[in-house]
Amino acid sequence: MNKKIKRIIAVVLTISAFSIIEPTKYMNLTNTVKAHADIVGADLDDISLEKGQMKFNANRTAYSVTLKSTVEKLEIKAKPRESSATVEIDGEKVTSGSDYMRIVKLDKGENKIDIKVTNGSKKKTYTVTIIRGDIEEAKQVYLNSINLSDGEINFSKEVTSYDVNVSSDIKDITIKAKPEVDDNEVEINGLTAYEDDNHKRTVSLNNGKNEIKIKVTDDDDYEKTYTLNVNRGGTSTATKEQTTASNNTTTTTNTNNNVATSTAPVTTVKGWSLNNGQWYYLNEDGTKQIGWKLVNGSWYYLDTNGIMKTGWLKDSNGKWYYLYDSGIMAKSTTIGGYKLNSSGDWIN
Repeated sequence: MNKKIKRIIAVVLTISAFSIIEPTKYMNLTNTVKAHADIVGADLDDISLEKGQMKFNANRTAYSVTLKSTVEKLEIKAKPRESSATVEIDGEKVTSGSDYMRIVKLDKGENKIDIKVTNGSKKKTYTVTIIRGDIEEAKQVYLNSINLSDGEINFSKEVTSYDVNVSSDIKDITIKAKPEVDDNEVEINGLTAYEDDNHKRTVSLNNGKNEIKIKVTDDDDYEKTYTLNVNRGGTSTATKEQTTASNNTTTTTNTNNNVATSTAPVTTVKGWSLNNGQWYYLNEDGTKQIGWKLVNGSWYYLDTNGIMKTGWLKDSNGKWYYLYDSGIMAKSTTIGGYKLNSSGDWIN
């Protein structure tokens, strides 16, 4: 056989043998490349907010968070799962140099913030809806109890203002203010009342009126402030403020009729009056107040007999209101599932 022909046959056989042995190798290489391509995605590794809480899941693309109306801007971080991905927060690109962070301005009400992730041909959008305001409805922070070393109050967690009378020989008062949630922080007149000390603080009292603020705050900076108006030297057993005015009235009669001339003080009690377990509000002339009455910034309602009302009330205008046990009208809150606006009206 011609040597040239033999050489050609040998080359062909070698190539054929190589093709039989090697396909698996090249097939595996192709599959490996394809598998790697499938791993490349546009997922976020995490979304973190400066304020508020959200439980992140890469497969979940919609979130809603409610913040206080006082929060005007928010720091948002959106880290991609892969470094090759690009991220935009509310239309602005963020990078690893800024730790994938952007500060977003918030309008009052609803703010929809899109976070777009792009990695090659893969794209994904996460949406975080920030609701700024309506915090009273979103979340409430309460004290569980207030206990005093002197004086008494009828505590209700929804009532935030109390009047307390103590005798003039009481120079200080110890207050124990337990939060509804143990981890919440309590401050009494600006000083922390620590959990290890049963959330207690002792406050020095001046003669007369002493205003003591008790603030409870949770981990998300939601807070509520209770006020104690402690009257040192107060003698009334009533818990609402009373005012007494004296006027001298002179009565003259004819001595020929055996009636002497006399001058005697006439005393009129103004303000809150407790009688047979019922509260009344007396006007300047001593008459009972009827209907709505604004006292120290809070609204009260007194019926046709002058008795202070509590609980649900439908007034003459057909509107529903809720009055706490203290008589104070509730507002900007939800009672038993019924929402009340800033004027106290039930929003039907």
